[in-house]
Amino acid sequence: MSSIGPYRGTLPGAIPDLDAAGGAGPGENSLIYSTVGGNGLTYSADAVRGEIVLPSYLLSEFTRSKPGVVHAVRVRGDSMEMTLLSGDRVFADTNDHNIGQGGVFVIVDHRYGDEVLVKRLRRTGRGAAAQIVLVSDNPKQGDDERHPDEVTIVGRAIARLTRL
Repeated sequence: MSSIGPYRGTLPGAIPDLDAAGGAGPGENSLIYSTVGGNGLTYSADAVRGEIVLPSYLLSEFTRSKPGVVHAVRVRGDSMEMTLLSGDRVFADTNDHNIGQGGVFVIVDHRYGDEVLVKRLRRTGRGAAAQIVLVSDNPKQGDDERHPDEVTIVGRAIARLTRL
């Protein structure tokens, strides 16, 4: 049985490496449960497979984010190809949820069993008609619309780790 609680790193400046694979396709069930204002992400302790430690100058250079707010998620699927490939690690700034300027985000899609997805996001409409469009970069895949209540934004993708 897993324990659920806010992530608290064991090493200073560590980036949690989440085992909940971010689907860039069919997705995967989430071990991330919700965003708690000011307290960070809440998820099963089983979701953290390890911690990635980068020297602060590398973290700053590659992510332009502060220590403690960057989390890593493994990409699974082909819907974000050629931007992201299955097996890539996406580093997300968990303080950046602003989709007004667009970009790629790690999200939890509540419509289908709290899947973790990595998608380009776009907002359409206003007020009650507002929607979030989950955009696939792969032209073979389609886009999907969600009501804002159906999506929890984990954070903006700010860097990736990939095989050469």
